[in-house]
Amino acid sequence: MKALLKDLLHASGLLNLRLGKKSGKYIINYHHVLPPDLMDNTMYFGYAHSFEVFTAQMRFFRDNFSLSNDLEDPDTISITFDDGALNNHSVVAPILNELGIKAWFFINEISDDDLWFDKWYAWFSY
Repeated sequence: MKALLKDLLHASGLLNLRLGKKSGKYIINYHHVLPPDLMDNTMYFGYAHSFEVFTAQMRFFRDNFSLSNDLEDPDTISITFDDGALNNHSVVAPILNELGIKAWFFINEISDDDLWFDKWYAWFSY
């Protein structure tokens, strides 16, 4: 079990972060950041970060690593968000602004309908 955990940490790059090795480019990707009242034990819980955890992670990255919005800048960390969820604007942006952190937001095509995978997660979660 220990070997499997070590392999997973190594493959994810988190082992190097934990050991304090700061060389190489890291791109940290997020999807959803939710307020505490929306965090529960559904599938969304594994797909999202709580407001508190996300804020702590951003402070940690800001205080311990060099952050860059240039995705090709070596020896830095870039923060990205996929899918353009509303909480990226309402929850994430204020945190990043307060901490002075810039990030990339990859937005899907505009639609009046929910994204199919958000529907899928909601369907399996509730």
